[in-house]
Amino acid sequence: RLGNPVDRVVSDFTAGAVEEMILEKGDEHDVLFVEGQGSIVHPAYSAVTCGILHGSMADKLVLCHEATREAIHGYEEFALPDLSEYVSLYENLAAPVHEADVVAGMLNTSHVDDDVEAAEAVDAFADELGVPAVDPVRFGSADLIDEVF
Repeated sequence: RLGNPVDRVVSDFTAGAVEEMILEKGDEHDVLFVEGQGSIVHPAYSAVTCGILHGSMADKLVLCHEATREAIHGYEEFALPDLSEYVSLYENLAAPVHEADVVAGMLNTSHVDDDVEAAEAVDAFADELGVPAVDPVRFGSADLIDEVF
């Protein structure tokens, strides 16, 4: 395991810090998973997200979302964009550095009490994204990983 508290890195060096970690471990593994942080539409923290996206030079993206969220936490006056806009934003932002497509989604359904409703929310999320999706905590992720990779 390797990590860096990237939100404590001077913003000019975030992409380089992420790239350095990947170069350090990349040859040792067939697949590297880089966990993102925050959201590209967050009014305060999007620079960290952008730095991770550019520094990782990802081949594939997994869009993570919370089932009941309609606004940015702590900035409720900022409504979340449609999922199709999210996909477009991430893919277009990645493209100048390294083209990457959103190939899957992961939906946090922890605020949905009923498993049937949670499964329906995941299905709706997948349909809206146009890619497979799961709630990895509630339902596991093995099927999604097999499908994407």
